[in-house]
Amino acid sequence: GFLIDTGTLQGNRQARASPPATRWLPLSLLRKDLLLLRRDRAFLYQVMVVPVVMLAVQFILNPDMGGAVAGSFRHACMLAFVLGAYLLMFSAIGVINVEGPALWLLTSAPQTLARLLLQKVALWAGLGLIYALAAIAMAVTMTPWPGAAGLADAVMVVVGVPIFAVVTAGMGAAGSDPLAVEPQHRMDAG
Repeated sequence: GFLIDTGTLQGNRQARASPPATRWLPLSLLRKDLLLLRRDRAFLYQVMVVPVVMLAVQFILNPDMGGAVAGSFRHACMLAFVLGAYLLMFSAIGVINVEGPALWLLTSAPQTLARLLLQKVALWAGLGLIYALAAIAMAVTMTPWPGAAGLADAVMVVVGVPIFAVVTAGMGAAGSDPLAVEPQHRMDAG
């Protein structure tokens, strides 16, 4: 091009599209955690698959547990709560640790840190509830329905999983140092 045409080359510049209005989206924090689940396969398996595997191992090691769960809706509801709790133990306990050095972004957001962490806890509580409700649905089809007592047990699971999410996130936030250099030292086992 330089040898054939010695003149100045003119380019056509199109009008630039205006950027979308930047405003605080409440779902952006939840999107970040869901994106973390999608990108980090180890975290995805740890949060979504390990709870189911741990319960399967319990059924294998303790065959009497399967009979107890199949024979009683109350035991099946307890198993549904345990499934939701396992999910929360691997996810909600590190609600502040996954931020790491980017924690300052949460403190500079136009909302309080407590409100942002509560949104993150709501995400994990929702995922725990999905697992627990799936287990309750399986229990309804596989165990005899005990009537009103069974409904009370199911309601207790539905209320208990979000409460456990808040407790788990609080314990994780109290025992963590998200600014620690090594990720292994971010959570205090004590």
